[in-house]
Amino acid sequence: MLLSGNEILIYFNIPLPNTIYFQTASREITRLKPGDPILPRLQRPNWKEEFSNYRNALTHEVLIGTNYSINVNLEGGNNHTSIIFPLPDDPRVNEKTYRNNPNALIYCETVFRRILSLINVIHGEIETRARNQNALPL
Repeated sequence: MLLSGNEILIYFNIPLPNTIYFQTASREITRLKPGDPILPRLQRPNWKEEFSNYRNALTHEVLIGTNYSINVNLEGGNNHTSIIFPLPDDPRVNEKTYRNNPNALIYCETVFRRILSLINVIHGEIETRARNQNALPL
């Protein structure tokens, strides 16, 4: 995620382990500061698993380009071209279907908005606490 576990742990003055994931921050804050009001904001979003499947497939294999459409419309002297790349419903299977995310661009825009929302909520919480305490670490 854009808001990294590293960043959250640094704000909380928690030593950084060798391997850090977003959930590492939640686990460490739970261990060291149970009941901290930021913890509900660090819960894994329900869309994270689907996004992770696409991220993993994109990292290790060709994901986009297996099923696409190109549309060219000529109106007067203007040429309008659109290319649509659907995302497979489950990128981990060989026999792919393409019902859930027919346009990769729309899916990516939606996930990006979700990530920005999550970042804004968590950063807002951290900023409010830093202002109220007038210092970091929290």
